[in-house]
Amino acid sequence: MFDANGAMYGTTEVGGTSSSGTVFRLVPPAVAGGAWTESVLYTFGGGSDGRQPSTGVVFDSMGALYGTTYDGGTINNYGTVFQLTPSAVAGGAWAHNVIYTFQGVYDGQNPGAVVFRNGLLYGTTPAGGPASPPADGSAAAPCFSWRRRRRRGAAGARRCSTASPGTSPTDGPPT
Repeated sequence: MFDANGAMYGTTEVGGTSSSGTVFRLVPPAVAGGAWTESVLYTFGGGSDGRQPSTGVVFDSMGALYGTTYDGGTINNYGTVFQLTPSAVAGGAWAHNVIYTFQGVYDGQNPGAVVFRNGLLYGTTPAGGPASPPADGSAAAPCFSWRRRRRRGAAGARRCSTASPGTSPTDGPPT
C-alpha cells in the first residue's frame, strides 16, 4: 500500500521485539538511487493485540491503517482486526487499537486481507464461522465488515449474511 507521497506500508509476519510481527513504512529516497528509509509503526506483542500480521494493510479516507493478524487476540487466539492511527505530532507513535477479536466457531478464524469499499471494511476468514453449511449447499466463506462513522471516527460492527445470529464484536470500536 502506498500513500500520496510514495511511502510504502506493509507488514512482517515475524520480527519486532516479540517476534510476533510488525507494521512498517518505507519512505523513498530524496535522491534517485538512494536508500529507502524504514520505520516500524507498530510491533505486535503476540497476545491480545494479535500476532502474525501477514496480509498487509489498507488506508481509510482519514489516514488510519487497517489490517488483520492471523493469530492472537483475547479469545482462543483466532486473530484480530486492528486499526493504526497516526499521531497528531509529526514523527509521533501510531496508536494501535484492536477493533475485533475472532471467536472461531461463531464468526471465523485466522482472517485474511481486508479491503475498503463504499466506507465499509470487508474481509474473509478461511476457517470457522457457522457450525453448519448454508441450507442451499453453497460454501460461502465467513466474512466480516465494519462501517466508519464519520462524526466520531468510530467503526460500528456489521455482520455479513453468513454470520451466526447473535454474534457481535468482542472488542470496542476504535477511538
